[in-house]
Amino acid sequence: MAHPGFSYAKKGLLVRLVYLFIALGSFVLHRVFGRTGGIVVLCFHSVTKRQRRAFERQMQYIINRAVSLDRIKDVSNIQVPVVVTFDDAFECLWENVVPVVRDLQVPIAIFAVSGNLGKAPAWLAGSGHPDADLPTMSAEQLRQLAREPCVVIGSHSASHRRLGDLPVAEVEFELATSKAALENVLGVTCDHLAVPHGSYRPEVIELAIRHDYRSVLTLDEIALPSRWPAGTIGRFSVSPDMWMIEFMLTVHGAYSWLYAWRSWIRRLRLAFSGPSHAG
Repeated sequence: MAHPGFSYAKKGLLVRLVYLFIALGSFVLHRVFGRTGGIVVLCFHSVTKRQRRAFERQMQYIINRAVSLDRIKDVSNIQVPVVVTFDDAFECLWENVVPVVRDLQVPIAIFAVSGNLGKAPAWLAGSGHPDADLPTMSAEQLRQLAREPCVVIGSHSASHRRLGDLPVAEVEFELATSKAALENVLGVTCDHLAVPHGSYRPEVIELAIRHDYRSVLTLDEIALPSRWPAGTIGRFSVSPDMWMIEFMLTVHGAYSWLYAWRSWIRRLRLAFSGPSHAG
C-alpha cells in the first residue's frame, strides 16, 4: 500500500493506473520530440525499516543524476537532474536514509519543523496517519547531519501550519522563528524553505525572500526549466512504496502534466464558484 502522502495513490488504484498511462504517453511524446523533463525535485517524508530496500533501489536508479539543492543551478551537464528532499525530518531517516545516501553519494535536503524537534509530529496528532507516532529528529541529530557533505538542512516552518491560510504577521513569525532557531542549532545558514502541506500564496514567497531564504519549495507537480532563474521550486510527492515504474516516470518529469491539469480544474471551479481565500 502506498504512503498516504504519495499523491498518485490518493484517489485509488483506478485513478493511479490512469495517471500511469498518461505519464507513459507523456514520456513517449517527450522522447519522440527530443524534449527533456527539466529538473525534477522529489519530496519524501518518512522511510521505515521495511521501506529501506525499496528506497535504496530508487536511489540507485538516480545515482548519476542526483544533485544537491544547493547546486541546483549548476546542472548543465546532466540531462534530467534529480533533487531528493524529505519533509518533517523524521528520526527514521537517520537509520534508513542517511547510510544509503552516504554510501551512494546521493545528496539530499531535509526540512525540519523547528518547534517540534525530537517529538512526534503535533500536526498529525489524532489523525490516524501512519507517521503520527514517529518521532522527529532532535536538535543534536540535526546538528550532526549538518556536518554530512551530502545533507542540506532547511526550514519547514516553526509549527507546520498552512502558511497560505495565515495572516501576514503569523507567516512572518513562522518563517523568521524557524530560520533563527535552525541556524542557532546548526551553526550554518538555513537557506531553503519547504512550505507545509504545499500551502502558499504570493505574499508567502515575498516574505520568504525578505527573510533571506534562497528558495521556496512547494508541492506543485512541476519540473523546473533547465535554466531555472529564481522563485518557487515545485516538487513531486513520492514514497518508497510507489511502483518502480511510477518512480522511473516521475524522475523523468513524465508526471508534470498533473500540475497543468490541476491548475485547469482550479480555474474551472473558481469560474463557477467565484473567488475564495488564497492558499
